[in-house]
Amino acid sequence: NPNAERRILLDAHLDQIGLIVTWIDEQGFLRAAPCGGVDRRVLPGSPMTVLGKEKLTGVVCCLPPHLVEGGEEKVQPVDQMAVDIGLSKEEAEKLVSPGDRIVFCGEQRTLGSRVTSPGLDDRAGCAVLLRVAELLQTEKLDNCSVTILLSSREETGAQGAKTAAYSSEPTEAVVVDVSFAAQPGVPESKSGKLAGGPMLGI
Repeated sequence: NPNAERRILLDAHLDQIGLIVTWIDEQGFLRAAPCGGVDRRVLPGSPMTVLGKEKLTGVVCCLPPHLVEGGEEKVQPVDQMAVDIGLSKEEAEKLVSPGDRIVFCGEQRTLGSRVTSPGLDDRAGCAVLLRVAELLQTEKLDNCSVTILLSSREETGAQGAKTAAYSSEPTEAVVVDVSFAAQPGVPESKSGKLAGGPMLGI
């Protein structure tokens, strides 16, 4: 019922963390800035996909620890790293422009009965909301309206959800996102228990 006084918004974000190309240096290496909360510790040596005029494979350059001041303890800021796509500056400029995105290159894989994949934050939440939509198809929702939003730009300030909130004017909202997995060094109070049901954050 789109005219109901009670309006419920269900939101999960579709975007993912990555990098954005800022410039191409004289040797053809891509220079980039973080786009979202990138953990720079995992970048050196990581394979990446550059979303230019066509998809390109690259790798974040990585010096051996003994050539880096501070050794293995030091991780450069992202804007001092470079992505090697194996092209000269002239070749790179034909396919890549400042503003193009760079994402982690990886495939979905199984971990026992679990899966791992780039972008599960928060494509997992999107899958949950698609399932909710399936379950609601047979429900009578005369006393409320329900909007399901797969939003963009959560990783850079939640602009997609903010914009959609103005158009849908919800009286209440539930946002579905991921949390930290239980692992060594993470307190139980700060992590989710896999297959233990949802966590609630207010």
